[in-house]
Amino acid sequence: AALDHDLEHHEGQPATCTEAGWEAYDICRRDGCGYTTYKEIPAKGHTEVIDPAVEPDCTHTGLTEGKHCSVCGEILVKQEVVPAKGHTEVIDPAMEPTCTETGLTEGKHCSVCGEILVKQEVVPAKGHTEVIDPAVEPTCTETGLTEGKHCSVCGEILVKQEVVPAKGHTEVIDLAVEPTCTETGLTEGKHCSVCGEILVKQEVVPAKGHVPGEPVRENEVEAQIGVAGSYDEVVYCTVCGAELSRTTVTTDPLPEPEPEPEPEDEVFRYRIYFYPGGEEEPFEMSVYNGLTFLLPDAPEREGYEFIGWYEGDIGPDDPDWVEPAADDEHILAAGSEYKVEGMKFFTAIWKKIE
Repeated sequence: AALDHDLEHHEGQPATCTEAGWEAYDICRRDGCGYTTYKEIPAKGHTEVIDPAVEPDCTHTGLTEGKHCSVCGEILVKQEVVPAKGHTEVIDPAMEPTCTETGLTEGKHCSVCGEILVKQEVVPAKGHTEVIDPAVEPTCTETGLTEGKHCSVCGEILVKQEVVPAKGHTEVIDLAVEPTCTETGLTEGKHCSVCGEILVKQEVVPAKGHVPGEPVRENEVEAQIGVAGSYDEVVYCTVCGAELSRTTVTTDPLPEPEPEPEPEDEVFRYRIYFYPGGEEEPFEMSVYNGLTFLLPDAPEREGYEFIGWYEGDIGPDDPDWVEPAADDEHILAAGSEYKVEGMKFFTAIWKKIE
């Protein structure tokens, strides 16, 4: 009969990543039997895990990507050291100090990690540079300014200029100038004695012009029988006395004396002429020598006042006629008695109503 196996038990050994293992098994200790329950377990192989790369920075090294087995820890792909990158320098520009603000010196920092490589030092503020703003004197019409100060660098007002009110004009009277007969005058005006500005303009007053007086006779030479006489008829200005006109008038020679009239001729008529003026026509009358009659009533003339009848040897239609003065003794009132002693001319004298 067959013998039973003389079994010898062996413990199992698990497989590793690189080594095969086995399960627990029995073998027969009898020589030549060869019985066994041995069963090999294959090696598992590595379980790869990525070792991520480490990026180097400015001051620290990095690593390349690697691999290891998460089970046994064996390095499968070694991580290599990557050198540090070093700083990337950036210039921090200097800042010029102002009058009131501090500045900075030039510095440096790394643009990647921000580390300060060269520290910027504070530069003190410069302070203001004072400039005097001179005072402005006010005028008559323009305001002025007090003295002030400002900074010539930044323009800041350090001492404000205050407004000084305008002084106003100093009035002076420009006296009026009375016009004369030939010279213009001026109205009263005003000007400023400081700046000379005209405050009230003087207006030109026209010259008054001459006021002619009544003609007067000068250099009179009496006529003689057969010899003509003469005189200068002169008109002067009643205001300034200037001579306005001078006319030499020649008078007729005196006639030869007439023989005494015969007694029967002593009574005869004379013509008496009247010149009313205005729109009324002259008229005449014939009156016996030595007869007294009444002068006509005052004529009418619109816009004029009747002064009287002027008794003369010529009428206004004669070239030698001269208008008498209003107070001439030969001006007689209307209705006056008049005795005829020869031919006469009576001319109405008028005064214009203002």
